[in-house]
Amino acid sequence: MRALSARKVPKDEAAYRAWLFKILRNTFIDGVRRKRGDLESLDETYVVEHEQFANLETALINELTVRNALRSLPGKHRDVLALVDVGGFTYAEAADILEIPVGTVMSRVSRARGKLLTIIADQRPRPVPLRLAGSAK
Repeated sequence: MRALSARKVPKDEAAYRAWLFKILRNTFIDGVRRKRGDLESLDETYVVEHEQFANLETALINELTVRNALRSLPGKHRDVLALVDVGGFTYAEAADILEIPVGTVMSRVSRARGKLLTIIADQRPRPVPLRLAGSAK
């Protein structure tokens, strides 16, 4: 409704896409704040896309690892990774959505990726072979 009632709409396709996403993001955040009063509850809203994996166990471990690592990041770093790496927005589009300079987006993405890799390296779970009941120890 907000987009439909807007007086000024971007003409450029990329700007239009970023503008719509910004409306959606802000509406969602407003709704979460109304329901729960804080942005920490947004942790579960960031879903990481994953490829088809031949091994379901590996896919599950990878997804849980990245989700948990994303939860460990500060909100400003989660936001830029969600927009740039998950959402596929350009740095300029992300800057427009977050209302910050492009250089700040670039810096945050770089720092966030570094922190994410460190968290994953430190906390990565490994599959443990399961033993069937009654098998030798």
